[in-house]
Order: sequence, then C-alpha cells, then structure tokens
Amino acid sequence: MLRILLLKLTVFTFLSFHSFGQQISDVRIDKKFESELLTDVLSQIEANSSVKFFYDPSWLENVRVSGEYTDTSLRSALEDWTANTRLNYHFYDAFNVVLYLRSDLLSTLNLAGLKDTDVIIVGDSTNAVSGTAVSVRGTIRNGQTNEPLLGASVYVDELASGTVTNAAGRFSLQLLPGDYHVRVSHVTLQQEAKRMFVFGPGEFQLDLYEKTIQLEGVTIAGQAPDINVKGIQMGTVQLQVEDVKKLPAFLGEVDIIKSLTLLPGVSTVGEGTTGLNVRGGTADQNLILLDKAPVYNTSHLFGFFSIFSPDATDDVTIYKAGIPANLGSRASSVVEVKQKSGSKEKFGSQGGIGLVASRVMAEGPIKEGKSSFIVAARKSYVNYLFDTFIKVEELVGNKAGFWDLSGKLDFSLSDRLSLTASGYVSKDNFTIANESSFDYQNGLGSAELGYVFSENLLGGLSVAYSDYQYQLGDLQLADPYKVSSGVGQLDIKADVTRYTERHALQFGGGTTFYGFKPGERSGINADTQITPVALPEQQSQESFLYANDEINLNDTWSVMAGLRYSMYRSYGPADVFVYSGERPGRTSTLTDTLQYSGNETIKNYSGLEPRLSFRYSLDDETSLKASYNRIYQYIHLVSNTTAITPYDIWMGSNYYLMPLIADQFSIGYFKNYEDNTWETSAEIYFKDIDNLVDYKDGADLVLNPTLETELIQGKGMAYGLELLVKRSKGKLNGWASYTYSRTLRKMEGADRESTINKGNWFPSYYDKPHDLTLSGSYKVTRRWTISSNFTYSTGRPFSVPENGFLFDGVLVGNYTERNNGRIPDYHRLDLAFTLDTSLKIKKLWESSWTFAVYNVYGRKNAYSVFFKDTADARPTAYKLAILGAAFPSITYNFKF
Repeated sequence: MLRILLLKLTVFTFLSFHSFGQQISDVRIDKKFESELLTDVLSQIEANSSVKFFYDPSWLENVRVSGEYTDTSLRSALEDWTANTRLNYHFYDAFNVVLYLRSDLLSTLNLAGLKDTDVIIVGDSTNAVSGTAVSVRGTIRNGQTNEPLLGASVYVDELASGTVTNAAGRFSLQLLPGDYHVRVSHVTLQQEAKRMFVFGPGEFQLDLYEKTIQLEGVTIAGQAPDINVKGIQMGTVQLQVEDVKKLPAFLGEVDIIKSLTLLPGVSTVGEGTTGLNVRGGTADQNLILLDKAPVYNTSHLFGFFSIFSPDATDDVTIYKAGIPANLGSRASSVVEVKQKSGSKEKFGSQGGIGLVASRVMAEGPIKEGKSSFIVAARKSYVNYLFDTFIKVEELVGNKAGFWDLSGKLDFSLSDRLSLTASGYVSKDNFTIANESSFDYQNGLGSAELGYVFSENLLGGLSVAYSDYQYQLGDLQLADPYKVSSGVGQLDIKADVTRYTERHALQFGGGTTFYGFKPGERSGINADTQITPVALPEQQSQESFLYANDEINLNDTWSVMAGLRYSMYRSYGPADVFVYSGERPGRTSTLTDTLQYSGNETIKNYSGLEPRLSFRYSLDDETSLKASYNRIYQYIHLVSNTTAITPYDIWMGSNYYLMPLIADQFSIGYFKNYEDNTWETSAEIYFKDIDNLVDYKDGADLVLNPTLETELIQGKGMAYGLELLVKRSKGKLNGWASYTYSRTLRKMEGADRESTINKGNWFPSYYDKPHDLTLSGSYKVTRRWTISSNFTYSTGRPFSVPENGFLFDGVLVGNYTERNNGRIPDYHRLDLAFTLDTSLKIKKLWESSWTFAVYNVYGRKNAYSVFFKDTADARPTAYKLAILGAAFPSITYNFKF
C-alpha cells in the first residue's frame, strides 16, 4: 500500500501549487481543537498552504484531535496527533506528507519470492519511527576469515549512491524509512544483493565470500570500480593477487613485484635485476612494506622471482604520488604488500608445482571464530635445470637456489581488540662455477594491536623488525674469502584514525632505529690466512610525527592535506675523519679524527614534509586531480651498479652525507566510460631532487674506511607523462599504458674530480624515455583463459669511450662523459594459457594448469654493453643478454 501511495504522490505532485503557499517548514498551528476529525484538520491545512497529505481514509476513521496549539510546527503537531494511534508519517519532500499504519508497513511491502537470507530488517517493524532520516550502520566482513573489510562498497539502488567501509569494516548511511535494494561488494569477493527494509535506526552485519567462477573475466583494479575517478589519491594503484596470477610469468613463478612494472611510471633496469624505478627514482627510493615490515631486497635469484608467495598474499598497493603523511622515508614510492589472514572457520590449503620451484600454503582456525593461522613455504630446484637441460659450457658447475617461509597469526581478542603477528624468512645462494658466490637472506617480523574505540575512532600500535644480510665470495684464490654487509631496523609506530561524515583524520608518530654493517672480510676455510677486516658499524635513529585529513567538501571538491615532521640523528660510537676544505676530497687531505662515544649525537637533520592533494569532479565519471608532496630520505644505497646487488652498501646520512629531499608535483585527468567498464587517465609529473648521491669516476666502494671521499651529492630532475586505458569488466579485460619520462642528474662539485660531465645535466642509468605496455586476459570458455603481456622501452644509457690511448701496448678507452650512449631498445612478448579443471560451486578440491611462454620470439635483449681494451685495435663493444631465448613453463595449482 505504501508503494501505491508513493506512486500516486509522484502524479499528484503536479497538482500542488508550491509557489502560492507555504511548505511544510512554514506551516504553524495556532488553534484550539475540540474532538475534531483528523481528516478535517488535514483538509484545513491543505486549504491554507501548499502542503498535501496522502493516506487511505479508512486509516483515519474516528481519529480525532483535541488540544490547544500556539505557533506549533507541523512536525510537532503530527507527533502529537499520531502519538496514541497506529499511524505514522513520512515527509516525502518539502510539500508532501504520507501517512501510513505502523503495524501494517511490513505487510504492505512486496516480499513475494524472498527468502529470509535475502532480506535485511533495520529497526522495529511494529514501532516504526517518524518520517525522518535514520542512521543505518553496519559491518562488512570476509566470510572466510571474519576479518573486517576495508573499502567494501555499500550501494543503494534507489539513491544511485552509497558509501565504503572504513578500516574496521564499518559504514553508516542516513536513510528514510522504506524499502531499498542494496548491493554490497568487494574486489575478489562475491557481491551480495539484498532487500533492506528500514523502520528505524539500527545496524546489521554481512559476510562476503570468495568468487568461485568468474564467467565474465577477472577484475583488474582493486577497491570500488570508480575509485580512480572519485578517490582523491592519484598515482595510486592496487592489484589483487588473483589478477596477477592470470598474467604470464617467467618459468611459471608468479612475481607480484614485477607485475608493478606493467603499470605506467614503473620500470626496472632489465632482466635479472632487483628493484623498481618509479618516476625517475633509484631502487633505494622505494619503501616496500610487508605487513608494515620494510623489505630491502624483494627478489629471489637477482630479480627473476619475487620473494612474496602469491598464495599467502592478499593485495599490493603502490603510491607513486599524493603519498599520505603517515607514509614516508623514501623519495619515490611506497609499496604496501598485505599478507592474507587465515580462515577462522575452516582448514584449507593451496599451492603449486612448477618447473623451478614448488609452493604450499596452509591455513585454519586456532580457536574457531576467534583466531587463525596461515603459513606458506617455497623451495626451488633450479640446479636440476643446470644439470639436466642447460648444456652451456659457461654454466657447468653453476649452482642456484632459494627458499622462503612466511606466516601470520590473527587474534580477535574481543569485539574491539585485535592482534596480528607476521613473519618472513628467506635465503638465496648462487655459485658461478666455483669462481664466486652470492648469498643473501631476509628476516622480517611485525605485530600490530588494533582497537576500535567507537564506530568512528580507531587506534593502532605496531612494531616491525627487518634484517637483510648479504655476502660475496671469491672462490678462485687458494685461500678463498668472503665480503659481507647488511642493514637492520626496528620500527615502532602508533596511529589514530577518526571518521566523520566529511573527514577521515589520521594522526600519529613513530621512530626507527637503524643499524648499518658497511662491510667485513673474512676467510672461508678454517685454516685461512686471510686477515679479517671489519669496518665499524653505524647507528642512527629516525622519528616522525604526522597528521593527515581527507576532507570531502562536497560532491565536487575533495582535499587531502597532511603534514609530517621528520627528525634524524646519527650517533656513536664512531670515528669521523676531518678533511681540509668544506667537503671530503682525497684521503691525502685528511687532517684529524673526531671520536664519539656510545649514543653521542654526531649529526642531526630534520624537516617538514607537507602533503596536499585535490580532486575536482566534472561529473560522475570525470575528475581532475593534483598533488604535491615533499619527502626526506635519510638512508642511501651506495652503488656503482644499476640495481640492488651484493656489491651495494646501505648507509645512513651522517657527518658528510646529507639527506635526500624530493619535491613532486602531479596533475591528472581521469575519465570512465560505460558504467566503469573502461577507465582512462593522463598524469603529468615533475620531480625535483636535492642531495642525490653518486660516485666519483673510478670510485672504490668495497671495504673503504674513507667512503665519503668517493661520494658526491648533486641535483636530480624527473618529469613525464603517463597514459592509461583499462578495461575491467567482461570476458576481455586488461590495460594499455604508455609513459614518456626523462630522468636527469647534475653533479657539480668544487673541483674536477667531484664533477661529472663538466657539471652539465646528464641522463641517469635508468633513463628510458619511452615505455609501452599491453597486458590483457580473455576468458575463452568457462575453463580456458588466455593472457599476454607485451612490453617495449627505450634502451637505457651506458658510457661509451670517446677515444683511446696506448698504455703498456694496450689501447685503453678514454671515457670523457658518463652515460653518453644507449643500449638497444627492449621489447618482449609473453603468453599464458590457464585451464580451470574445477567449476562446481561447492567442491573439496580446486585445481588449474597454467602453460606459459616467456619471451615468445626469443628476443636477445641487451642487459648491458661494455668495452674490452685490446692490444691491436680500438676497444671492442660486447653486448650482454641475460635471457636470449623463449622460456616455456607449466605449473599445476591446487586448492582444497
């Protein structure tokens, strides 16, 4: 009946002469009533105003009004007139009022064909509230793990709008009493559609479960489907691991980090290298976090495989611009990798068997509904390939391998208190024909305590530890030796988040203790004659305070403003060498030594880091965004290579080495089409960097006690255009991205020795102006999926000798400029075919086969070009290709 009345209302509205009378808020009651029929009173109001009442006359039979009213509002009068009746009222708009029976409201609603599980009841149906908006609150959880879902979409069809859940999985809507169709969704989880009947304020809980069969293909982007347009952050992308698994992978091993290089503005030096280059940044300018624990080396076997197990990883988010104030410490990007939480309801396992490695994951409840565990392990058997299939003479005797182990515990201590603890360990080893060896290992751990103070106030305290050690061995000598180095850090951080209707305010602080091991040499054999050498370890501390507020001003404007204040100090015990002149020159200019005792401050640095982002919505599918951020980076990777390798040395800012300061400006245009099926964006950025670290020509970096004499600091500059077209729905989905970018640096010192390229701007090692990526997936049938990647990029710079000179009868190349040439352009095509063997909704065992070919047409992409000096000719150029052939693979994946 209510639905019929509302339908009549839309017709009768045209009969209301709004411009000739008062609206509801203007109506005042000044009269004494003595047992007058309510129908007569309402008719009098209609006659003297533009307000109209809609009701079934039978409901008002024998309802009478008595009492004296003086300047009483219509709302107050209606409250009084319906107080002792079964009537209630609803203000449809400023001029129309609907009256209905409280007890009959539910029976008038169309419940035909609905099951109990399809209906959500909010409020008391026998005591419905008056016709004003009420608060509808709720919690959305992962049905498998009972974890609250951040970013779940709660969409009301009748309003053509909705909201998203906060970090506690909570949401709040203001709705008028009535009948609604609600859709709740989250990436990789099955959407739930419900009928929701609102009678008054209240709340409910809804669980979402994993998608089993995706007939229309996979969703590429994380979060809400229009987050790229309506979200305030730009340069931010979230990838779901289930989508990454669909992409072709080298030898069948899914690489979460390498998948980021398919995005605009993200690249790597080349195959067989570790680290990312984001918008012109070096590999050390990326803060990579695994459940808030920093990761210093993200790959196995020098970049061929990721250290993150795909079965134990939930999602990965990269921030390239507009970085919020709670994140910092690195100048180019932040990459957050989140491990899955184990199911609190049932035990399960999944894994895969491939050509070079196998993996397994197990999860389940510790106490059902309250706590859970998840553990994952991987082990390689690469040596089998070397010994059996790869019959290359240069590789005879080579050995390589890796293993890793990760785990997470999740405890719901109460409705408000939660505790999670994560851990990760890994080890890599590589031996080149008994000539040299490389070994490195990661050890990470973190714990986080979360507390829900109220629906809109959350708090968190986290502790994280990271340790990275690496060794390089020389096995050719009669008395072999190894050189080892490492870095470790301990993080303590506290955060508070408050949500209101228009604000998401976050504030907090933290501190980090660093320990750097610059280098140590020791013999390998027990009877070694090698004299041990160890450089003194270095200590430092970085602390910060921050506040960040995301403000939704209106439907058109949103602002995110933040401020971070960072402080850094290096401290003893340590000896600091003093040189003549303002900056360290040669070791021959050393004049004195300063000695610092334990915990004595050597040098302090600090600075303000403002963050500001804007979003202006042109319409529901189009927005303009802009952002600015300043970041201080206090630790540095000292290297004369292009990627993270065992030759590298991590060190903190100190008496001579100043912190790097990066300012980035970005502006972007974002447009979606066909109900968010197609996403497009164009972003322009400019980055200015001070105190960029480089090394002098001919620098000696290994076990150098006066390393400061080999380093110089200068300016950097990066700018670019990023274009993206993405299709995220249907059987065919994927994206195409193009990046034009330049990365330049300028090193102009006080003398010729500390100046590079005569003080002019020159391209960095990873400057690749053009970068094109095509990535797609097509659901051929319910069982078969085809996916492919194609990448193209300009060759990176390298140094070419301008001429040569004779030295002891050998023609030696004369390098007058750095990075004055380029290696050949890079391009590669990958293909993968996935066969799903289990299509039933409910099954004990799920499995799939993935057949992939990496580098389909066997392109011999150059990793580097180098020159050899000769006795009878000018220096000869040689090209080094890491992978010069097509690499097929097959992987069997299972889940139960």
